[in-house]
Amino acid sequence: MKYSTTDTEIHNGTTMNRVKSVPIIIFWLAAASLTLISLADRSLWGSESRWAEIARRMILTGDYFHPQINGQPYFDKPLLSYWLIVGAAKVFGRMDEWALRLPSALAGLVALGATLNLGRRLWSEEVGRTAGWILLSTYGFLFWARTGEADMENLASIILAVAWYWSRRDRASFVSYFGLYGICFLGCQTKGLAAIAVPLIVLFPDLLGGGRWRRHLRVSHGLALAAGLALYFLPFFVSEWTKDTYEGSGLVAVFKENILRYFRPFDHKDPVTVYFYRLPVFLMPWVILFFGGLGCVLQSWKKRDWPDRWLVLALALTFLFFAASGSRRSYYIIPVLPFAALLSSLYLRIEDNEPWLRRVLAVQKAMILIPLVMVILSPLIGIVLKRDERIGALLPLLSAAGVLGVLSLGTGTLFWRRPELVARLTGMGSRIGPSILCGAVFMGGIFLWLLPIQERFLTLKPFCRELKSQIDEKQIHDVAFYRHTNPKVMFYLDLPEPITECMSPESFRAFMALPGEHKVVIAPHEYHQEMKDLFGDILPAEPTLREGLIELDPTELPDGQEAWILRIQRGTGGT
Repeated sequence: MKYSTTDTEIHNGTTMNRVKSVPIIIFWLAAASLTLISLADRSLWGSESRWAEIARRMILTGDYFHPQINGQPYFDKPLLSYWLIVGAAKVFGRMDEWALRLPSALAGLVALGATLNLGRRLWSEEVGRTAGWILLSTYGFLFWARTGEADMENLASIILAVAWYWSRRDRASFVSYFGLYGICFLGCQTKGLAAIAVPLIVLFPDLLGGGRWRRHLRVSHGLALAAGLALYFLPFFVSEWTKDTYEGSGLVAVFKENILRYFRPFDHKDPVTVYFYRLPVFLMPWVILFFGGLGCVLQSWKKRDWPDRWLVLALALTFLFFAASGSRRSYYIIPVLPFAALLSSLYLRIEDNEPWLRRVLAVQKAMILIPLVMVILSPLIGIVLKRDERIGALLPLLSAAGVLGVLSLGTGTLFWRRPELVARLTGMGSRIGPSILCGAVFMGGIFLWLLPIQERFLTLKPFCRELKSQIDEKQIHDVAFYRHTNPKVMFYLDLPEPITECMSPESFRAFMALPGEHKVVIAPHEYHQEMKDLFGDILPAEPTLREGLIELDPTELPDGQEAWILRIQRGTGGT
């Protein structure tokens, strides 16, 4: 078929657009898969339980402005992170791990989009896409994007605010300012004030250069800031006006958790060195590429364009902001990850460092291959040591790990042999693209496949199901926690009312003396011996139910729960 000149131009343009859209489609399919698939296949872990229980309680009571755990005020974090979970639960009609983690997963997708946008705007399409793939396949990013807390929302708001600034850097309008402050203050409503402090700190060097800050001394800027502050404070004011007998205060919590904790920490006092060894862990498997890029830019600092130098400054200032705080936890540093991914991607485009880059890429490739080989061999180790009961119990997990290793290595081998496919399918360079795809398959397999398999060895959910079957919801006053109120247990029991808390031996004996012939006592395993020593006269020798590891020793879980279910014969002292 013959085309006219115009027809040919249209045809070629359509073809080119389709070619350009292929890497975008593949990236977002991979991103959605790695963040959303198997999202509900793991039981609650760590601090997730607080978000889960608070959101469950909000839905149960219809009170969305006064967060509670077991009937007690718990305003340690702002309200938006809970509302996002509640919204997901109402949209999908289920308050479970899926609803809990969906907001974090969607925030992860937002962070990826902002990273791509920033890389494309300041450098090139390839830098942005490569940075997006690096971030997507990074351990720290995937871990927190699939965790039902507010940390990924915090990261997403920070990198989105920075991307917004660079997209409207020369547009001094109310919309530009309000967009920036709106993103920041909404981020502050998910975790805390770091969502505005970090963007302002990392953007300060660019505002300072050439006196650019003077352009922003205008009325529209002040109005946008006032509107952003109103957006931030409104939920707190509504909470204060409607709190009635609620004793917690969101504004007091903001001061305590953000200002006081930063300068005079009362907990979370990890040493400053925690970030120096945890950041490389979060950057796995691309830590070598990151340090190579950092060294390259620092070595040729005067030759680098301003965006290159700004990126290193942004990374350093973010790191220093969290390191300077008196309160430190390893995961506070994760907002550095998008900047680190961009720097790693940028390094691949610096042409005046070719010999050193080849060495770095060789080491980076080895860092991927060595773990893969070890994982592939893990089933053999399990077979050899099968006589050990513990190793034998883990054989299904080791076998799955071996299969994942083979799939990951096969992916890498295919693209290492045909590097031209990488540029066609992903838009990445042929030198690093095969390694990144290999790493993405491996990291994705860990979270989508291996961790759900590991869940089969845990007994938290079976423990709670069996425990709930033993509880009459009409007699919740006969159920008590000893020493520690566990939000995970509260969430899975899904009881309509709070459970009694016995935080001392005296309060426990008082609880046992209350009327009722059917008592349920829940306590962490770490208090097992204490309960036997103090209450051996009223408790059986062993708990009725125990959370642990299937086929492994439950005592290896000191925070695992135990439950004593007693039928008391009043007047005889028997149980």
